Amino acid sequence: MTRTIECIKLKSDAQVKTDALATDLRGWLEKYNADLFASAYLLSFHDDGVVWGRLITENRAGKLSTSDDLKDSQRKPFPSPEFRIDTLQECRLFNEQGELFIWRNGNGFKARLIEDNSAAEDREEREYFDERQVLWGTQVENGNDQFTIVADGSEGLRHAFPQRVDTNKFDGKKRPLGLCVRHYLSYDGDGCAYISLSRLVNVDVE
Repeated sequence: MTRTIECIKLKSDAQVKTDALATDLRGWLEKYNADLFASAYLLSFHDDGVVWGRLITENRAGKLSTSDDLKDSQRKPFPSPEFRIDTLQECRLFNEQGELFIWRNGNGFKARLIEDNSAAEDREEREYFDERQVLWGTQVENGNDQFTIVADGSEGLRHAFPQRVDTNKFDGKKRPLGLCVRHYLSYDGDGCAYISLSRLVNVDVE
């Protein structure tokens, strides 16, 4: 497969402070860098499953909607688990401009911020390529204006994709949902390229 290699100005910061994250995960994300994340997706992995989300910021006030807002007949979150800090393994807040990556580190958390085309003085020029990864989902089951519950095969696999998707998008297509991943390149001492950093960029429907 041919890859299109492009260049971009990149700033990567692994010194993001996470002091207040453990006491208010949702609020911390809603207040984090309103300029960079005025509109973003969230993908969060927990001990009991996967949570998708959408962050919309207006007048510097963020509102994070998560897929655990969807409920089953007993009013329990379905198919997503509850979005909470106690079960969090890692989560990514991302858009075309950057990604905030949070992961559990022992009894605490660490975070890394990547900004593309950053105006910061310590930015660097990096080569990169984008890769579309296919997501689970062969049929629509339910949802609302922000999330679509999709099922896959006979195994009962389900997740709540963070867009409203029409049923006809699945006609004749095995899995039309996708996730864009950006891979940044570095070079070793022999001049051979390798992927040194990756982040999420966007979701789409073919």
